[in-house]
Amino acid sequence: MRQRTAWVVVLAWLLAPGLLAQEPQTVQGRLAAAKIAEARGEFANAEKQLRDALAMAALSQRGEVEAALRSLLQRLGRPQEGATVAATVDPVQRLIETLDTGGIEDAAVKAARDSLASLGGLAIPQLLSAMPKLGPFGLGHVLNLLGSHADPRIAEAVAELVRKADPAVALVVADRIAEFRTEVAGPLARRLFLPESGNPVPVRAEAWFALCKHGAATSTDVAGALPLLENGDPEASGNVIAGLALVRDEWATAALHGLAERALIPQVRSRLIAAVAGRVQSAEEMMIVQQLEALPADYRLQPAFSLAREHPQWPLVAAVALRTNPEPGMVAALVMLTEWWRKPEASAELLLQVLDLPLAEGKRRSSPRTMNPETSVPRACVDALRSLVERGWVLPPERDGLVLQAIQRAQYAGSAFVSFLPFDGEERALAAFTNGGETFGVELAQGALSPARPWFRLTVRAMAAVASNPHGSQGKYGDLLVRDWNGAPAEVVAELVAVTSVAVRNGNSSQGAAARAMSTCPTLPVDLLFPYLATREGLEAIQLAEERDPKALLGWLRANPTVADNDNLTTQVASLLLRHGGALDVPLAVHLIRSGAALGEVSSDEIAQFLTANGRGHLEVVRLAEQPIRLVPSDTWVRLATEAASEVASRDFRSAVALCPALEPSCAQALHTRLLRIIRKEDAAALLADLRGMPPVALLDDSGTTSALSRKITLLAAAGGPAAIPLLDELLAAMPPTEPDSAADRLAGLIARTRIELSPQPRADVIRSMLTSGRVVEVLAAMRSPEAWQPELLDTLVAAAVRVATQRAIIDSFAEIAASAWLPFCRAVLAHRDLAQCKPEFVVHVLRGLGDARDPAAIPLLASALAHGRTAVRLEVARQLGRTLSPDAASALITLLRDDDPELRKAADDALTAIADHADKLQKWQARFPAKGR
Repeated sequence: MRQRTAWVVVLAWLLAPGLLAQEPQTVQGRLAAAKIAEARGEFANAEKQLRDALAMAALSQRGEVEAALRSLLQRLGRPQEGATVAATVDPVQRLIETLDTGGIEDAAVKAARDSLASLGGLAIPQLLSAMPKLGPFGLGHVLNLLGSHADPRIAEAVAELVRKADPAVALVVADRIAEFRTEVAGPLARRLFLPESGNPVPVRAEAWFALCKHGAATSTDVAGALPLLENGDPEASGNVIAGLALVRDEWATAALHGLAERALIPQVRSRLIAAVAGRVQSAEEMMIVQQLEALPADYRLQPAFSLAREHPQWPLVAAVALRTNPEPGMVAALVMLTEWWRKPEASAELLLQVLDLPLAEGKRRSSPRTMNPETSVPRACVDALRSLVERGWVLPPERDGLVLQAIQRAQYAGSAFVSFLPFDGEERALAAFTNGGETFGVELAQGALSPARPWFRLTVRAMAAVASNPHGSQGKYGDLLVRDWNGAPAEVVAELVAVTSVAVRNGNSSQGAAARAMSTCPTLPVDLLFPYLATREGLEAIQLAEERDPKALLGWLRANPTVADNDNLTTQVASLLLRHGGALDVPLAVHLIRSGAALGEVSSDEIAQFLTANGRGHLEVVRLAEQPIRLVPSDTWVRLATEAASEVASRDFRSAVALCPALEPSCAQALHTRLLRIIRKEDAAALLADLRGMPPVALLDDSGTTSALSRKITLLAAAGGPAAIPLLDELLAAMPPTEPDSAADRLAGLIARTRIELSPQPRADVIRSMLTSGRVVEVLAAMRSPEAWQPELLDTLVAAAVRVATQRAIIDSFAEIAASAWLPFCRAVLAHRDLAQCKPEFVVHVLRGLGDARDPAAIPLLASALAHGRTAVRLEVARQLGRTLSPDAASALITLLRDDDPELRKAADDALTAIADHADKLQKWQARFPAKGR
């Protein structure tokens, strides 16, 4: 491929018209000519072309030329000469050629530069001779090396290079003149600056700048520089002005002033103004401002911006630049640099205007790459305004919104706004909170904590924002909570407590923060700790709350008893009750017992001690004995309930009555006994109203209700009055037939006795009325009243008994009747004309009652009952006659021995045997122990 390319080149040369008629002037031309000569057999010419090409080749071309020459010499049979081709090159020349291969970062170039620099002046001739044929890299490196030398030959060679080089190369060279030593730069600049040099305007302008820099310019040179200003080349005019600015002589200052006033091109005039500004004092700031404002707007920005950057103490100049509305990067840089505090009022208004106006869109090359104009401008303005505030400037309230928006655009935290507000600016801060959003508002409140502003409402509002956020932060809420709350209004403290409760519920606050806040401000209520009781930190919270205010803690637990169900708190609450609790805390103690909380032995004992001291008479304690009892240890709580029941207050009468049926029997009895002692007339009336509200049938539907009704009737008997009689009558009327000695039977007797006791009429009249009633239950109930057995009511009682006995059996119903009343009753019954119609059971019961007296006088009455038609009655007559052990009963019994009923005959025989045995024994013992005096 390489060989084909070479022949293509040769062919091109062959076809080029007139090629052989002239000497090649380039390296590639000589290479081609060498190939043509070798092809013709002109080997000497070919070798000459290659050696000439090697002499003029740059470093980048030498490798190709050297390879071609070695190859030719090899073909000519001279390989030893080919090996020495590279060695014949001058080493200094090789170093210079290396300079043309790259920039200073290149390692080979850097090494070459260092080597040439170490040669000092010895390398100057070769450097100067190499300049015309060097490329951009090489020329730049050589000029840098020559700049450190004061050799006069340098000026001559460089001037000649500029004269012969194209404008681009000439300008590059001229740009380096100012960096040369003064001994070289002065003469060189002078030659290039002179009009007769014929150099282009840019080259002459660069030369003028070098003259000024090295102090070689004079007042007479100004006339030669003036045409360069009006040429229209911005860079050239800039060099002229920059050069004048470097000269501190009076002629240069006068020239700048004059040129600034006369310059026709606005761009030139703006640059001259900037140069003049470098020579005036701060007191002349207004003069510069006037000159800048006289410029067209398109040419005002750059000098104003440059002057403002050069003179940060000139805020009015910076204001001119800002009013020209530069692009955002320039605005940010200018605002950050300027010392606005020197003119605070004017500066503040200007900065606020900058924030309120849109910025120009334009080139942003002046902005650092890392600067975001959307944030840099407002950030710079905010910082500048804040520096004014620190020196006494006050932000007007109506501009709060503007500054607030700027702070947000600057991506500053809300705390930055605090510095703009006065000490009493909480209302303005609250408005900012509303307008800035939740996060900004929280940061604003945090910022207010640092300067210790008493903005309590703002803090609570920020805390509310964090508290209501389920994704809030404990740290953020804690920072707000631990501030100094001394002096906070009561309504703020109340809101603080409420907000803390929300924060705890959402997991945004810790008990530690509340504890620190309370340690800082002893006036904070202990209520602040209560929300933490239901959390994992509850134990620490309850301990701290007890130390602070145990009564308030108990009050809160009374309102929130379920918190105490936490197994971590049960022991602490039990101890708290024992140490600080009172009667109001009894429901809390009972709740602990009933909640199923893990009460240990110690806690149970503590609660028991507390209830012993405070629970007497409390119905909540009495309810501990409600059946079925599932509480452990049940005997302890039943004992406490019984003790409490024995001291129930009259105000709890109605509730106690309702509770009584559900209690364990011993407790129920203790409560009933207590109620009998404390019942009042108004209690009886209320009790009566309750009973009237229930249908009688419902009151008598089961034994449990009957027992409860019995207690209520007993209570009515203790304090009731005649008003209860209609109800008692209804109850008696609703009573179904009862079995003797049953609960209902006893209840009926109780109702009857109560009716008798409460009746305003004489008792005998009431009983007589009841005995003659057509209601069996009422009659039976009256018969069970002791008053019914008075002698004056005997006939009525016997008639009622015989009448009732014809309808139902009465067995063991009169066990409590005294014998003195019972025997007359039995005699009267046996003597009654309707005895034969009575049920056998009743007659047998009467016979036994009469037989219990063992009175021989009753034998005729007993014998009269033999007329009863029922065998059971006649058998009982035989037995009871035998129990009299009296011989007077023998005749009646002997009569029975003739009866057809064997059982009756046997009963008579047994009775006679008993009487006879008794008589024999009596006779025997009387004989042995005769009575004295017989």
